[in-house]
Amino acid sequence: MIAKIRHATEKEGDIITKDDGDKVSAMKQTFYLTARSFTNMRRDIAYYWFRLFIYTMLSICVGTIYYKVGHSYDAIQARAGMFIFVTAFLTFMGVASFPSFIEDMKIFTRERLNGHYGATVFVVANFLSAFPFVLLLAIIPGTILYEMGGLHPGFGHYICFIITLIATLSVEESLLAAISAVAPDFLTGMIAGCGVMGIYLLNGGFFRLIRDLPSPVWRYPLSYMSFHTWTSRAFYNNDFLGLVFDNNVPGGPPLTGEEILKSRFDMYIDYSKWWPVFVLVCMAFTYRVMFLLLIKLREMLPSLIMSMRATRKMVDRASSGRFVVPHDIEENEVEMQK
Repeated sequence: MIAKIRHATEKEGDIITKDDGDKVSAMKQTFYLTARSFTNMRRDIAYYWFRLFIYTMLSICVGTIYYKVGHSYDAIQARAGMFIFVTAFLTFMGVASFPSFIEDMKIFTRERLNGHYGATVFVVANFLSAFPFVLLLAIIPGTILYEMGGLHPGFGHYICFIITLIATLSVEESLLAAISAVAPDFLTGMIAGCGVMGIYLLNGGFFRLIRDLPSPVWRYPLSYMSFHTWTSRAFYNNDFLGLVFDNNVPGGPPLTGEEILKSRFDMYIDYSKWWPVFVLVCMAFTYRVMFLLLIKLREMLPSLIMSMRATRKMVDRASSGRFVVPHDIEENEVEMQK
């Protein structure tokens, strides 16, 4: 064994330095980092597997409660309640993975200081490695809910429901990633994440219609910043349009889905139901960019603070008369020689 160690130490070779990380292409760095992150997520039960178990069990519970919800007048509110519960619970449960988010940030900070890869590679790899699990979290519980609840029939409507759920979970993951970049520990991050999503949920159009929200701040801009608003618009228009419900007035005409969206929920859109999904995709991308910028800002902040402190010390010394400019020293020496 000692001979092997001696042979390894005497063997000539290149010395590995920080600059060697730049010799590897960004694509290769992203590939290997994605593979490693995916393996870690797959092995960590608390990261996604436990969430998938909870989502699946709860989807069965919700599907049982709203089983074949039907087209009665009471089914209108029941469908809306199911949609908001799915949106709120699936996103709020995302904070359960915050300890793993913070651990990933610690690993990145250490490896970044060693010059292994850059912030952009880390952000892209983090998204790619998590996306397969996001698909599982959306497809399995979403399919259970859609079939047991008896929502709008048709494969196209089912696909829109699942894609909306995928986009919503992607926004939630990106938002929590951005928060983890500035959170000092997982408990602070969980509290901040719940607070932000709680504000978004209140302005999502269910607890208070969007048209009834106070215009300053709450309606403009928070209701449009809330991803719950766009998720609800996609869910409502995908499900209600094309359906007919019973009227609560005996002998009254049946209520169309369009009338319900306009008068009752203020969720009707006169454009494609896929536009809210596109907005969700843009929001997920925006939060990922914020995640990258916050990481870079955190890297620059210590040196910036040190520079500001040094500048302030120099200004304080100059104002107190203790700071002597170099050219003043030369002039004093010349006068003394004379």
